[in-house]
Amino acid sequence: PTKIIRIMTINIGQNPYEKIPRVLQTLQQEDIDVALIQETGRGYNATETCEPIGYTCYQTEAQHAGAAILIKNKWNANISEPTIIQEGRAIALTLKTKRGQEILVSSIYYYTNLDNLKNDSFEYLQAQANTDDFVALINPQTSLAIIGGDFNNTDGPEDRIRPNPNTQGRFPDQ
Repeated sequence: PTKIIRIMTINIGQNPYEKIPRVLQTLQQEDIDVALIQETGRGYNATETCEPIGYTCYQTEAQHAGAAILIKNKWNANISEPTIIQEGRAIALTLKTKRGQEILVSSIYYYTNLDNLKNDSFEYLQAQANTDDFVALINPQTSLAIIGGDFNNTDGPEDRIRPNPNTQGRFPDQ
């Protein structure tokens, strides 16, 4: 039988002191094995909050950024040392199952408004390098590679429109 691994990704939008406990409550209620969290900020020790309820936290911190991976302690896997792909922006680790499968997971928080930056801007090139670095972690033993996060990239300008609270639809004219 195949074991299902339940994975969640969420951008908490800073303020981890208030939001991480609510995320942990959701992880428990939904029986999540792996959580990929973005915008965890700087100075918050998620380990102190996670361990008492059965999760191990791996994080990289940055002001107005930050990324973390939370793994349920009861999940039967050996966990590799995390790789910081970019400090405060991207972290990855490998879960090794009892059957020898390797699952590579990464939590990434790319630069805000990435889709509107020029292809030669520092932020765009760094995001591309982060993706390349993640792909380079994939090896012949990797059974599955999962990259989750806030990529700050949209397919079209309508994805950046924030609906007016007085309208029912997604677009301002609806």
